[in-house]
Amino acid sequence: MGTTDSGYIFPDPGYLSGWRQAVEDLADSAEDVLTGSHAFQTFRVADSSGLNALESSFTLAAGDLARRGDNGIIYRWTGSAWKAWESEWIDWVPTWTNLVTTGATITTAYKYGSGEFELRGSVTLGSGTSFSGDVTIDNVPVSMASGFGLGEYTDVGTAYNPLIVSRAGNNQIRISPMNSASTLLARANLGDITEASGDSFVFRMRGSVN
Repeated sequence: MGTTDSGYIFPDPGYLSGWRQAVEDLADSAEDVLTGSHAFQTFRVADSSGLNALESSFTLAAGDLARRGDNGIIYRWTGSAWKAWESEWIDWVPTWTNLVTTGATITTAYKYGSGEFELRGSVTLGSGTSFSGDVTIDNVPVSMASGFGLGEYTDVGTAYNPLIVSRAGNNQIRISPMNSASTLLARANLGDITEASGDSFVFRMRGSVN
C-alpha cells in the first residue's frame, strides 16, 4: 500500500497491473456465453418451448447440447435442428392394434444413445389376452428413420418361437413370428400363434432417429 502527502492510503499500482486486460477478457467471456458464439454449449430448458427458443436467443453451433427437464432427454443441435441424443430408460404405455391386453402384464421402455434409439418390451398374457392378425404398436415415442429387432415368444415355458420386430412407420412397429423354417422374409401374423394365459413374449429393437 502507499500513502499520499495528506495521509490517504492508496493501493500500490503493482496490484493493479494488467487490470485492463483482465476486464476485457472477462467481458469477452461473458459475451461468448450470452451470445452463444462458442461451440459445445450445454443448456437446461423446461420443455419443448424452451428448447425451440434457444435458436432465436443464441448463436448455436453443431454439437451444442440441451437437456429438457420434462422428459430428461438430452438433445444435440445438428446445425439446423435439435435431435434427441441421450437419455436413461423411459417407460411408456403402448397403443396396440390386434392385441387385446385384458389381464396382460406389459412393460415397455425406450432410450436414446449417441443419436440412436433402443426399445424393449415384455408382455405376459392373461386370461383375457388375445391376438388377431398383424400386431403393431402404434405410438412409439421415437421418430424412427430406420430400425430392426428380434424377440421371443414363450408358450408357457415349453415352446419358443423367434419374433421379428420391424418398422411399420415413423412411430409404429410390427411384431411378427418367423415361420417354421425361421426365414426372415416369410413372415406370419402374431395372431397365427395359439395363445394361452401364461404365455409371454419379449422384444428389443434398435435403429436411427430422424
